[in-house]
Amino acid sequence: MNSVDLHKIYADFDIGSYHITLENKLFSFKCFWARVVSGEEGSLLTQYTKHSFYELQYVLRGSMEMNIGNQEKLYLNKSDFTIIPPETYHQITEADEAGDRCIMAFSLDTKDPQFKKQLSCLSDIKIYSESHNMRSLFSMIVDKKDSFRNPIRKEALLSLMEAFVLEMLEVITPKNSELPEQHHGASYTDNLIRKIETYIDQCKGLSVSVAELSKKFGMCERHLNRLFQQKRGYTLKTAINRVKIKTIEEMIASTNFTLCEISELCGFSDEYGMNKFFRRINKINLSDFKKIAKKN
Repeated sequence: MNSVDLHKIYADFDIGSYHITLENKLFSFKCFWARVVSGEEGSLLTQYTKHSFYELQYVLRGSMEMNIGNQEKLYLNKSDFTIIPPETYHQITEADEAGDRCIMAFSLDTKDPQFKKQLSCLSDIKIYSESHNMRSLFSMIVDKKDSFRNPIRKEALLSLMEAFVLEMLEVITPKNSELPEQHHGASYTDNLIRKIETYIDQCKGLSVSVAELSKKFGMCERHLNRLFQQKRGYTLKTAINRVKIKTIEEMIASTNFTLCEISELCGFSDEYGMNKFFRRINKINLSDFKKIAKKN
C-alpha cells in the first residue's frame, strides 16, 4: 500500500451541506453533512427518530433540552456537545429561542486495534465540553458561504476535520481507560508521540523529515505538528534536530571520522553545511566542540 492509500482526503460542498471523506491508518471517516440551525424547527434530522449514522449535537449559543429514548433527558448549554449513536431514538424537546447549534451526521470506522477502545466510547450518550479544534471547525462551518471554493480554505477545513475527529475522541475517552500496548492511563496521542520519538531515535535523526513521519503515521503534517507541540512544548522539527545533533556529537566524540566524513554520513552536502547547522543549535563551532570532546 502506498502513501496515497494511507492518507486520502476528499471534500465536496453543497448549499448547507458537506460531503467529506478522510482515510488514514487509524480510521475511515465520512461526514454526510454539517449544518448550523437555530431553535427547534431548523433541524432536519432530530424529529424523534433514529438513524443509521452518528449524529453530533453541538450548542453554539444558548441551551437546549433533548430526550434520549424514553428515559434519559439531557440539558446542553453553550459549548456542550453530545454524540447520538446509530439506531437511537432522540428528540429536541425545547431550545432557547436565541440559541444556535450545529448538527453533524457522520460515520466512523476504526482500522487500528488500539483505536477500538476509544471508538466504543461513542456509544455512551453523555454531555462533553468542546475542544479547541471543534470550536475552530464549527466556526468555519458557520462562516462557510462560498468561501470554500478557495482551495486554501478547503484544505484548512479538511485539516481541521481530521484534527476534530482525533480531538473529539480524546475528549470523550475516560481518563482512566486502558488501551492495548499502552501504559496505564495513557491516551492514544501519548502513545503515538512516543512511537514517533522512538522512530526518530532509531533513525538517529538522519534521513527523516516531518513529511516522512506524516506518511508513516498516516496523519497530515499540520495536525501531527500540532499534537507534538501540545504534548512536548516544541516542534517536531526541533525533536528531529535534537536527535541529529546528538548523533553528530557522538560520532565526533567516539569515532576517528573526519568532520567531512561525518557530514557525508549525516546527510549534509559538505562540512560547511553541517557546521552551520551545528552552530545554529549548539552555539559552538564543530572544530571547537571536537577539541573539547577529544579532551574528555
